[in-house]
Amino acid sequence: MDLSDDELTSEVSKSKADEAALELMKQLITLSSGVLALGAAFVDKLPKTPGYFLSFLFVSWVALILSLIFGLKTISTIVKSRLDSDEEWSRGIGRTFGRLSQYSFLVGIGFFATFAFLSLALPANKDEEISITIKSDDPRIADILKRVTAQPSQPTPQGGQSEKK
Repeated sequence: MDLSDDELTSEVSKSKADEAALELMKQLITLSSGVLALGAAFVDKLPKTPGYFLSFLFVSWVALILSLIFGLKTISTIVKSRLDSDEEWSRGIGRTFGRLSQYSFLVGIGFFATFAFLSLALPANKDEEISITIKSDDPRIADILKRVTAQPSQPTPQGGQSEKK
């Protein structure tokens, strides 16, 4: 079975399009995973914010997880269509998965950026309690302990004896 030049060019173009789609999905999966990991690792470092701000973070994480799932489904569909020598992935469910992966990634990044901006820009909740940290190697601790545990000095008698002139 010989392919004409046009058919060969078309096959090469489809192959390059498949490769580009695979690379895009890999990048979206990598970026989504990275944002999720960094968000989870550093969320406690952000200033304390009102509870409803966490809804932005929650929506962001859900969208990024959906982007991961849809990205993996897209890759799976592309690979399956290559194995079956079928070019329908880009017109069928694979295309839908790809679009859903892209849109959910954009939504996730948007909500994550909103959460981060609001957490940093708006005033933080002040905690009502005060915490004090004392390190055991602080030299002032030794002074305080010496004063507290020192034996009281003997009182000097006063007024018990009359003074002679």
